[in-house]
Amino acid sequence: MKEIKSVSEYCDGNILVIPEALFGLKDVTVLHRNSSSVILYKNLEDDLVDVEFHTKSPCVIYIENGCEVITTADNNTYELPENTVVALPEGVNLHSDFVHSTTSLKAYLFFFDGNVINEYLAIRGDYNDNNVNEPFVCEVKDSIIFNAYFNSIKALYKSRDACKELFELKMIEFLHLLDMQSNGFVDNLKSNSTPPPKRNIIRLASKHIDSRLTVSDLANLSGRSISSFNRDFKKAFNIPPKRWLTERRMEVAKALIQNNRCSVTDVAIRLGYDNISNFIKLFKATYGITPKQFIQRL
Repeated sequence: MKEIKSVSEYCDGNILVIPEALFGLKDVTVLHRNSSSVILYKNLEDDLVDVEFHTKSPCVIYIENGCEVITTADNNTYELPENTVVALPEGVNLHSDFVHSTTSLKAYLFFFDGNVINEYLAIRGDYNDNNVNEPFVCEVKDSIIFNAYFNSIKALYKSRDACKELFELKMIEFLHLLDMQSNGFVDNLKSNSTPPPKRNIIRLASKHIDSRLTVSDLANLSGRSISSFNRDFKKAFNIPPKRWLTERRMEVAKALIQNNRCSVTDVAIRLGYDNISNFIKLFKATYGITPKQFIQRL
């Protein structure tokens, strides 16, 4: 029998491609699902730190309880306390952090078919046709209205007679409620085009310090060209990526030799230096002594 995992357990080594990755997880309830239209409710009891996720559909998250922090590929951070809604356009990569202190994280997640967004905006007849690729956060001004709405969603979920068409109407109703809270809120769900998903450079690089990945590999993983990666990396770290990686990897090498008593050859290969002489040269340039001399001083 297949083990049912929590969000925290699934995210250990996985990128969340949402909404699909959330189906079947034990702390997520699927309230409605019809093609690209999905309503989910998550109740997280465990810490969920540095989780990377990618949105395949326009998404709105309403934080009912707790506080979540999301960080964009450009390292912009948004704090989402309770009674907050956030619009996430299709095709963005984000990092999520939640630390359980005294309360769990409870939130509703709405995923919209792009045609539903366009249909609603056409009916409204007034919208900004801008290419939006950043989260848009808004504090709910009237939580009583939202609580009444979510109670109706939960009642429909429990009802055997509720049809999918009724849920679809409730999703349109939700878009109206969002625009009531912040004029033009729904505009932030619409993108003219879906850009290649960019990943957060700081977290990506930090995660792969002791891997064999090259600058070119990291640029590809980040969703950027090498020139864009070099530019964004230098903006984030104030030094070029090759130099940063070398410095960090020499720190790892020193720790491995000092704490684990690894051989110079093993450390070099582990960090991706097939040319041992080149590794020794870089180590000496960093610390003023060779790895062998460092070992002799231990």
